[in-house]
This record gives sequence, structure tokens and C-alpha cells, in this order.
Amino acid sequence: MKVISILGALVAGGVLATAAAADPPPPAPPAATVPNIAELTRKAEAGDPVAMYQIGVAYSRGRGVAKDEREAIRWFTMAAAKGHARSMNNLGEDAERGWGRDKDPVEAVHWYRMAAERGDVPAMVNLAYVLDGGLGVKADPVESTRWFRAAADTGDAEATTFLAVRYANGQGVKQDDEEALRLFRIASDKGDPVAMRGAGSMLSEGRGAPADYVEAMRLFHKGADLGDARSMFDVGNMYANGFSVPTDQKEAFRWYRMAAEHGDTAAMWAVGRRYMMGFGVEKDMAEGVRWQDKALAEGYQSPPD
Repeated sequence: MKVISILGALVAGGVLATAAAADPPPPAPPAATVPNIAELTRKAEAGDPVAMYQIGVAYSRGRGVAKDEREAIRWFTMAAAKGHARSMNNLGEDAERGWGRDKDPVEAVHWYRMAAERGDVPAMVNLAYVLDGGLGVKADPVESTRWFRAAADTGDAEATTFLAVRYANGQGVKQDDEEALRLFRIASDKGDPVAMRGAGSMLSEGRGAPADYVEAMRLFHKGADLGDARSMFDVGNMYANGFSVPTDQKEAFRWYRMAAEHGDTAAMWAVGRRYMMGFGVEKDMAEGVRWQDKALAEGYQSPPD
């Protein structure tokens, strides 16, 4: 039985999406953590690169000052000139995503590499992503894997998960299901829901270990409890197929609907199909069309007839 393919599932769930997505900077934290800008400015003017970085973060998030991404870049640039690696990473993100400036993927790679070579873990992950996708640089799966491994060796869960994907699919490394499952389990134990469904998928397929539907279901539930939409979809698949639980189409539909409402396009399509067929839910063609149209509008590629 194959609940979901490892690569396809993790791509759909987002782990292979590069850092190039045009998402906004994170929101400002609670007011209690607003920095003392006057004190940071005093330290920065005395040459403290950490203070320069913190002022840059404050401007990028509108924390204690009016949000100003160009001013953030100015402070990150000053800190980077003094060798501050996280500021270099942030300059790379600004260049990649077009925050406070025009997008420049080549410059983004330059900053990511500088920061990664100085040991900045987020920069290692960012560099690995752009090397994987060929953004601003020729795609290089071997070097991408090397940087994911470097980040994973520091204990970074996201990097460990992606390294597991590489082993599962033989990208930049020799394909090795046992190593993939081992890495997924490590990242899962660190609380990464993507790793939970990766390990669950492998166990449901009998890859890297004998098939274990009970453990797969436990991992899918664990990921779903953390809000991971694709894990919700996988729980639905388990109920639909009767793996580790009695077949229950109404319960399957409930999980598919939950996943769809959390944004999973495959689940949207499944919900639509079940409405059209009256499978686990009262038949409703109009509602079925609405859900499948929504799936297509959000990028779902419908299966061939």
C-alpha cells in the first residue's frame, strides 16, 4: 500500500518550497519584548555589530520603531561589514524576496554563502534551498545536500527533514531508505510535523523498515495535531483504506474536509469528489464542483481521467 509518495507528499506539503516564496517578514512580537532602541543605537554607534543587527530586525518588523525595510537593510549592511553572519543571511533574504529593494537572486546567493561559511544555520538552509532549486545559481544537488547536512549536524530539524527527503529519493546522495527513515525519526522527535508525515509515509509503504500502519497512523495523527494539513489528509487516507483502523468513509471524509479547510489542495479535490459521489457524505454535486474548482484555482493538478 502506498498512502503517498515521499517526494510528492513533501513537495505538496511545502518542505521543498524554496525560501523564495514572497511571504512577508514575521509579525512583530508582543510589546513586552520591544527593544530599547536608544540603548541599541548607543551600542551600535560604538561599533557593536549585534546591536546593529538588532536595530535592523526592529526596523524590518516594526518593533519599537516604524517599519522600514530599507532602514533595516542599512543596519544589516553595517553589521555584515563587521562580520555578523546573521545580518548577512538577512541581507540574502532581502535580496531573494525583494524586501526593501529589488529582487536579486545572484546577490542573495552571495550573502547566503558568506553567512553559511561563517556557521549561520538559517543561511546554510537558505543556501541549500537555492542550490536545490537553481535560484541565482546553477542547480547543484550534491552541494545542496552538503549544506543541508551541515545544518542538520547542528540539530536543525528542518534541515534534517530535507536531508531525509534526499536519501528517500536519491537526490545528491545514494538512495537509502533506512537512512531516510532514521533522519525522519530524528526530526520527528524534534517536533517537525513534516518529518512526522515523512516517517509515517515510509512506514506505510514498508520503506526503511517493515510496514507498520499503526505507527504510521500515530505519526500522521501527531502531525495533524500540530496543524499540518497534509498529515490530516493522510489520516483520512488511512480511514478510507482501513489501514490500522476499521474502514470508515465518514471519518475519512471528516479528515479530508479538515485538511481542505487548512489549505491542502489534494484534500480539496478529494472532498469535491466525495461530494459528487456521495461517498462518506450526502451527495451534493454543486458542493463537489465548488471544492474541485477551489483546488484547481489554488494550483492542484487534477489526475488524468
